[in-house]
Amino acid sequence: MKKLSSILLILCVLLLGCQRQNPLVYNVNKSDELREYESESEEESRFAESLAQKESMKEAESLAAAEAAVWTKKLPQKTATRVKGIYLTAVTAGSSRMQDIIGHIDETELNAVVIDILGDKGRIEYQMSSPLIDEIGSQEDTIPDLPSLMKTLKAHGIYTIARIVTFRDPYLATVKPEWMNHNADGSVFTDNSGMAWVDPYNRDAWEYKVQVAEQCADAGFDEIQFDYVRFCTERGMNGVVYPEEETQGMDKTDIITEFVRFASDRLAAKNVFMSTDVFGTIIGSYVDTVSVGQDYPVMAGAVDYMCPMIYPSHYGNGNFGLEVPDLEPYKAILGACNASRKDLALDYTEGVHQAIVRPWLQGFTASWLQNFKRYGAAEIRQQIQAVYDAGYDEWIIWNASNEYDWSAYLSDEQAAQEDQQIKAKRAADAQAAIDALLRDGCDFVYVHVEAPDEMGHQGLLKEKIQSIEYLDRRLIAPVKKAMEDAGEDFRMLVLPDHPTPIRVRTHTGGAVPYVLYDSTCQRKTMQKYTEAEAEASGNYEPDGYKLIDRLLKG
Repeated sequence: MKKLSSILLILCVLLLGCQRQNPLVYNVNKSDELREYESESEEESRFAESLAQKESMKEAESLAAAEAAVWTKKLPQKTATRVKGIYLTAVTAGSSRMQDIIGHIDETELNAVVIDILGDKGRIEYQMSSPLIDEIGSQEDTIPDLPSLMKTLKAHGIYTIARIVTFRDPYLATVKPEWMNHNADGSVFTDNSGMAWVDPYNRDAWEYKVQVAEQCADAGFDEIQFDYVRFCTERGMNGVVYPEEETQGMDKTDIITEFVRFASDRLAAKNVFMSTDVFGTIIGSYVDTVSVGQDYPVMAGAVDYMCPMIYPSHYGNGNFGLEVPDLEPYKAILGACNASRKDLALDYTEGVHQAIVRPWLQGFTASWLQNFKRYGAAEIRQQIQAVYDAGYDEWIIWNASNEYDWSAYLSDEQAAQEDQQIKAKRAADAQAAIDALLRDGCDFVYVHVEAPDEMGHQGLLKEKIQSIEYLDRRLIAPVKKAMEDAGEDFRMLVLPDHPTPIRVRTHTGGAVPYVLYDSTCQRKTMQKYTEAEAEASGNYEPDGYKLIDRLLKG
């Protein structure tokens, strides 16, 4: 870089020197024919230049239009919460059971509830109003006093998520049959349970669902969660007809993605987080993706949280190399979470938003299976541990009847201790690196730590600082000391693979600060590891891949 910089500097000086010379001027006697020829040539040149400018302007306008056509996720401007939650029906939320449930939440690590608001039967569970909602008339009083409930939940510091069932809606079929899936004979399609499904291409239905979501945001919910954001997959769907004038060339994944983006824009304007529930089986599966219309990494670019339903009981025998996944909750969840990380990593683009993954875990016993395991506190903890071991930090438990084994959840003090253990376990990478270098004779070790990036995604400034300090204290320092104590010469390169600023909570482009330490070199160009110190050092490397040469060759 120094040699290149010197060359560039010399070229600039020479060019500037050339510009200061007085130009040479020649006087020439020109004939009338020569003058006429020059005049015509100048005119043609100006015309050609004008055409080139117009063409350039058209290209610039086309590029601007193309850039404007690229959808970009809008992020709510508020602090995220690391969710540990449970699911509640509207019947439970509107009953006296809530006193007992809130008491248990206060006593444990739990801090969030997902409440049915537009439920599986297509009814809105409390009284809300808009011209379209009133026209449809789906409101009920299952939760008789939502404002009071929300006030109580907020007073206890409980994060609130409104669940909205989207494209399965039996009630809507009774008032808006034209919005539903139709068979070739014009009749409304129903699944094996007699449930009607909304036509995902019907944008009037979109407006209704999103208006319900906006009302929930106005009521004070912290997050809106869309469930059943997919096509029905039952065999009878082969007879459902989607006219070409409606689909306009869009396939299932196209239209589901467009709905999610439509809802995301509207809810971001309400400054509320948005999540979607998705089949766990779509992760890494092209067949399941095109069947239900849920493209996992693409949808992750349009929401704040992805909530894959990765219940062990829902995976067929043989998945993740497990004979019966339901019998091995830890391995099943770890396999699903690792598949999620791989799927998202393969689709990652620098500077493009990608949602935080918060999986649904199994809080029930799948007694309908031929081989099943009774799920109690131990099985729930095993699933939670698998989430942490995969590098994720949030989870929600599903139990349809809301019968939870509260002993499965830690106290706040125990959870804080567990967090330290998780950090220590992730920091065990330090000892693994030391063993590889000094015991196993490896010449190169690569360690990737996710915590600072994850805290950036969640917008947690204090925790991000703590994770970096912890990384310095429990990984970098021990490896450096061990190598020095062993009398080994070594180099260490420390850097993020991309910025994840707190203010935007997503990956961005641009330079990142790096430290290249050489035990044989005493020269220091930085006193602190900060963006400002790195910039002031002057050691800018535009081609990041070249850093590996400097690490290996010095």
